[in-house]
Amino acid sequence: MKMTTKKAAYWISEAWGRDVPPSHCRIRGNWLFVWDKVCEEVECIPNPNSGDLWGEPWDSITKDKSPFNPKVDVSALLAKLDVSYLKYLDDCR
Repeated sequence: MKMTTKKAAYWISEAWGRDVPPSHCRIRGNWLFVWDKVCEEVECIPNPNSGDLWGEPWDSITKDKSPFNPKVDVSALLAKLDVSYLKYLDDCR
C-alpha cells in the first residue's frame, strides 16, 4: 500500500487524537514529516511506505530544516535520519 499525504494525515490524526491536515504532512523516502503546530516543530516518523506507522516520532526538527522548506537538501536529511534509526535498530538486536 502506497502511503499518500492524505492517508498519512488521516492516520496521524487518529494516532494523535487531533486533526492534522494533509498540508501539514510530507513523505520523503522512508519518512513522514508532520508539521506540528502545537509543538511548533516538524516530527520525523519512520517507515511511511511500509504501511506500518507508529504515532511516536523518531526525531523533531525545526520547520526551516525540514521538507517544508524547499531550499533544504532532503537527501542529506534522510541520510542523517536513516543512519540514526538504523543504528538504533541494530542496537536492539
